Amino acid sequence: MKRYVVIAIALLAASFTAQSQATFTTTLGTGVAIDGRSNSFAWRFTSHYDLTDRWSFGVGTGVSVYEKTLVPVFADAMYRLGRERRLTPFVATAGGYSFAFSSDARGGVMLNLSAGVRYRLTDGILLLLSAGWEMQRFGHLISRTDTWFHKQFAEHLTRNTIYIRLGVVF
Repeated sequence: MKRYVVIAIALLAASFTAQSQATFTTTLGTGVAIDGRSNSFAWRFTSHYDLTDRWSFGVGTGVSVYEKTLVPVFADAMYRLGRERRLTPFVATAGGYSFAFSSDARGGVMLNLSAGVRYRLTDGILLLLSAGWEMQRFGHLISRTDTWFHKQFAEHLTRNTIYIRLGVVF
């Protein structure tokens, strides 16, 4: 218990000494499935809070299109590999759950690892380019009908995707 209190105090102290601010990021991306089954498209919107000059944490949502359309809700962490400059490299991770709003689909867990660069255009606007890996689990119903039978079964899928994303931070 004592250890958790010390960690909490250290995080609070770091948050008060750093220049903390909220930023918003929107990205568009496309990915190639590792198993070759289907490519993906994603639009994401994330709100980040800069805890220190290098660490930021946030939450986000968006739309992901695989065989079915999914709406992810996730938490995100980013570490900038140096002080903020005109061109700043970073690594990031995200994890959450994607919801399917189709009656024949079911959402699942989403994990993401990426690396990229942030390019400062003006004082408040940055371009973001990243590449990474994303794992998305989901399921959907498949129906088959022939002259004798009507069959319906659930297919549970895990998509591993290598993607590239382009975005704007404001």
